[in-house]
Amino acid sequence: MVLRELWMATEELKPFALFDLPHITALAIFALIWLSIVIWKDKIRNPKSDRLCRIFMFIFLACQQLLFYIWKLDAGASLATALPLHICGFSIFLCLIVLVTQNVKLFYIIYYFAFSGTLQAVLTPNMEGYNYPHFRFFQYFAGHLTIIIVALYFKVVKEYKIKLDSLLYAFVTLNVLAAAAFAANIMLDTNYMFLLHKPDSFSFLSILAPWPYYLIQLEFLAVIFFLIIYSITNIKDLTFSLSSFLKKVFA
Repeated sequence: MVLRELWMATEELKPFALFDLPHITALAIFALIWLSIVIWKDKIRNPKSDRLCRIFMFIFLACQQLLFYIWKLDAGASLATALPLHICGFSIFLCLIVLVTQNVKLFYIIYYFAFSGTLQAVLTPNMEGYNYPHFRFFQYFAGHLTIIIVALYFKVVKEYKIKLDSLLYAFVTLNVLAAAAFAANIMLDTNYMFLLHKPDSFSFLSILAPWPYYLIQLEFLAVIFFLIIYSITNIKDLTFSLSSFLKKVFA
């Protein structure tokens, strides 16, 4: 009975309380997993361990997504509202592909999406009123945090490099996804990527200009965020290049 109540939709929908105990606990669990990957990266890098980790992440991601669709249908919602047209929903399917194929170009997209859109979604969740201990709370954080973990895994364990052309791959994909999301919003009366209006709960979008002006702001912010992600990821190489350049100039 208790499990059924946690699964079912509830009439007591409440705004998500940012950084309360359940939120902090979810972030702390993520931090522990991230530290574990960093500490044991050499052991995980073993071909057998790497394969087992990727299989586990694939099964975990696939199961949480399947359960999300089952919950949507059980709650009487249309799957038209659960298409992979949000950045995070799209990233989950990219993660499933990359965990199998280990495709570098798809990893680029996941990496930028994970540390821009997904990270923002984790810090300021749009939970639609389904808070802890509802199923949606656990599924939301399980899916979103695993996207970031997959990005970290391929960067730290697999040692994938973030090259300059990765910026173009990510930015073009983002805009193609936005075009598809906008078309779906018009046809299905949805709000994928929050292109028709801002989310009801507080988020980064809350501090931007009203619609439609914040869409233009988001384009510029995407470029800025992607450049910041690229710079932080490659800080050592950029510092070395700058140092070498200054030595040549002032030699």
